[in-house]
Amino acid sequence: IFLYGGVTHWDAGNKQLSVRFIPFWCRSNPIACNPLQEDGLFFRDMDALAVGGFNKSRAILDFQAPPINLSHFHWNQYLDLQLTQHCWRDVNELDFNYPQDWYELRVHLAAVSKDLNTTLPIIAADLVNFVDKFWAYTVETLYIRQEGQQPKISIRIVMHRSSYTKFLVFVNLVVNWTITWCAGYVTTTNIANRRRRSPGLDQLAILFGALFAMPSVRELMPGSPPFGVQFLSCWLHSQ
Repeated sequence: IFLYGGVTHWDAGNKQLSVRFIPFWCRSNPIACNPLQEDGLFFRDMDALAVGGFNKSRAILDFQAPPINLSHFHWNQYLDLQLTQHCWRDVNELDFNYPQDWYELRVHLAAVSKDLNTTLPIIAADLVNFVDKFWAYTVETLYIRQEGQQPKISIRIVMHRSSYTKFLVFVNLVVNWTITWCAGYVTTTNIANRRRRSPGLDQLAILFGALFAMPSVRELMPGSPPFGVQFLSCWLHSQ
C-alpha cells in the first residue's frame, strides 16, 4: 500500500497541521499504482502497534474496495489526520530561532484485513501538494516490523520556513539595523561629541521617527514572531 497525501490545512500561528492520505495498491512497483482492491481497516499510533490485538472500533478508516471498473470510487475514502502542537512552555516561545524554527510530527499507521487476522503491508507515504510560499515540509518514512505481521509505517513530517521567508527576514534585518545605525549616528554626533545643535527639530524628528519605525518594520516579517521569544525545543504530536 502506498499512501498518497497532501496538506489540507496548516495553521502557522498555532502550529496545527491537517493532512489527508488516499491508499493505493502498488504491488512490487511503487510507480505503477492502482486503486486499492481489498477491504481493510486502518489504525494509527498505539492502535496501529496493536499491543494486545487490533480493536475494530478504534479504526480511523473502514476502507471499502471499489467495484470493478469504478476506479474513482475510492477517492472519497481517505485518512484525515488532525495534528496539534505539543510543547513544554508557552505558545509564544514556539517561534524561537526564527526563521530557522521547525515543527515535527510523527504518526504510526497500519492496515489490516476486515477479519483482523492479516496485516497489509504499507510500503511508503508522501505529501505532494504546495503549502504556501512561506512554508515548506519534508517527509520521511520508516518501517515498523513486528513478528508475524507485515510492515507498518511511521511517518515523520517536518514543517519549516521556506527560503523565500528567510530572504525576506534577511532584508528586514538589514533595514532594521540601518535605521538603528542612523539613529545612533545622529545621537553620537549631537550629544556624545557635544556638537552645536542645528536650528529646528529635524534631528529630534529623526530620532523619534526611528523609534516608532523599527517595530513597524519588524511587523513586516512573515509570521510576525512575538517579542521576547526564548529557546524552546518543540514538536508536533498527532492527536
